[in-house]
Amino acid sequence: MPMSNSSEFVLKVCHVLLLLLLVPQRRLAKLHFQNTKQDAKNELNTFTNSYLIMPDLEISYYLLRNRERKLLFRLDESDEVSYFSLTVTACGVQVKWTFGYQISSTNDYPSPGKLTELYRYEGEGRQTYNQDNPAKAVYQLLITSLENDSYVRVYLSYDQLSIYPSLPLDPRVHVSTNNSLLTLNWPPAGRLNGQPIEYCLTINRVKNLPTYCGAMAYLRGDKKPRLMWTEHLEQSYLENLHKDARPLKKWGGNKLFHQCVNNKTSFTYGKARRGKTYFVDVYLIGRRDAEQKVSSAYIGTMVKIRRIKNTSTLRIMLGETRTIKLKYHHKVVLHLNTTVSKLAIEVMPCEGKVPFTIYHNGRRIQRKTLVKRWHRRLLQTAQPGTYILSFPSLKKKTFVTISIKANSTRSKLVLPRTFLIKASRKTRSCSSVMLEWTVASVKQKYCVYKREIKQHDLLRRRCMNADKRPANERVSCIYSNSTTLDTGQKMFYNVQDLKQATRYRFDVFLSRGQSASMSYKSVTVKTKRCNSSKGLTKS
Repeated sequence: MPMSNSSEFVLKVCHVLLLLLLVPQRRLAKLHFQNTKQDAKNELNTFTNSYLIMPDLEISYYLLRNRERKLLFRLDESDEVSYFSLTVTACGVQVKWTFGYQISSTNDYPSPGKLTELYRYEGEGRQTYNQDNPAKAVYQLLITSLENDSYVRVYLSYDQLSIYPSLPLDPRVHVSTNNSLLTLNWPPAGRLNGQPIEYCLTINRVKNLPTYCGAMAYLRGDKKPRLMWTEHLEQSYLENLHKDARPLKKWGGNKLFHQCVNNKTSFTYGKARRGKTYFVDVYLIGRRDAEQKVSSAYIGTMVKIRRIKNTSTLRIMLGETRTIKLKYHHKVVLHLNTTVSKLAIEVMPCEGKVPFTIYHNGRRIQRKTLVKRWHRRLLQTAQPGTYILSFPSLKKKTFVTISIKANSTRSKLVLPRTFLIKASRKTRSCSSVMLEWTVASVKQKYCVYKREIKQHDLLRRRCMNADKRPANERVSCIYSNSTTLDTGQKMFYNVQDLKQATRYRFDVFLSRGQSASMSYKSVTVKTKRCNSSKGLTKS
């Protein structure tokens, strides 16, 4: 015998002896199980790729996704068994399993055939099947993992005493919320075989985890299966199993919170966020003996922390122009201390349409108005008090420019037909760009701004207030109307002194008199690259 095969045989025999020492002597007659892999193959030659279930041991088996596994045990005429229970614990994923039997008239395992079904289950938790006065037959457990590869734990017992910790009569977890706090409470459980117990809990925003082994799989990640000789598997299957195994990976970041709290029956979690849903599970951990831990799970619960309606207000001063970010029910407040002969309120959305209303001391003075580009409300003889600009029923985030001024004259903007800025490719050079935009038929002011942009600026929102732009970004301001232009409704402006091969963003702001500045749609242009020396070619 080669040295490698001899060493492997010795290790397998040692492993069998260790398993047999762990099994009570009165169960040995029920283990239809031989001491070598070859003997097991001979006994199960009609059940290729099957497992033998050993009583009184909770053993983990590895399941490949959507591949059925078969687990077997047999009761003979000589076995004095009046009861058995079979417990299956899924560890992290949905499984389905069917349990049944086939009658065998000999000591051999029967050929594969029709199964007399006793029980069927599909889920992610733990389930136990109990049988009184069982028939003398070969019992089969057919089990499949439905979502991902996973481990499953199987426990066969001939005793009516459970090895798992007993839960209280009402095994529900109660959760109360207060701002960012989740307070958990659960009823206490008794001891397991006189041994102390411990409580552990998990909190996440994905799903409930009804078994502790499933929670540990997502917390730490599963390992690839360790194949034991007790598995009656063909060599090719053994190799493919290790090759095809895709164990569960742990949840990254802080997706799963885990904490053990000894014998306490309450816990406060302080990192919750409003408007989010949390799944809470509590586990009862005990020791069957000095080596083996066992667990039971309370009934998990789900809690959603209510989102407080965003009624945040922003205070604006008389004579101020601000661009603000709107979200949900945003309000802008102006406190007016004296009477103003003419109070001008201007609203200019960055994009889309924005609804707004105006209130004075709680009384609505302007009904809901939908603004697309620019809106101006002039209040004659505005009385002291609190003026509120409310933006209700806003379904998405957007920006809006608000200007509130005391005007002596009415300065109403005349809007052009379009708000596009064009940059001609033909006239573009390495140091200049020709801009073109549409103007209105009255005399108004058009201010041109430029900004050199970097790569990380390309995804930023294009909404800026002209009053907040740095002075070095303004190129020029032009007073003009279409009647003074030879080209009719178009205005052209050549921006010079630019850097070569550089990307710029250009903006044009329209204003009239004391009105706020309304922006055209920005345009991004990249200047050409110049050759510093003629005749040079790229290498």
